[in-house]
Amino acid sequence: MATSMKMGFDNIMKLLTIHTERFGTLDKEMRGLEHEVNHIIHVASYVIQHTVDEFASTSAELQAFVKSYAEDVVKATEVRLEEDRNLRPHVMK
Repeated sequence: MATSMKMGFDNIMKLLTIHTERFGTLDKEMRGLEHEVNHIIHVASYVIQHTVDEFASTSAELQAFVKSYAEDVVKATEVRLEEDRNLRPHVMK
């Protein structure tokens, strides 16, 4: 019985050693995966921020273009109205 118990303890010690090695390997793999995930999150964050900045810049340019175009339309309309007044003063009062 003592021999059987000693063999049982030896088997348990072997299992603990094997599991410790496996858990060490898993721990290394998890740390590597954690590093990869953090890197991917960092890159995605950069891309998103760059896209937002680009959108804001494009939006500002578009707003300036629309404002300028609207001013041009108003000026052209005023010029046409003035021409009509000069040609037909009795119609445009």
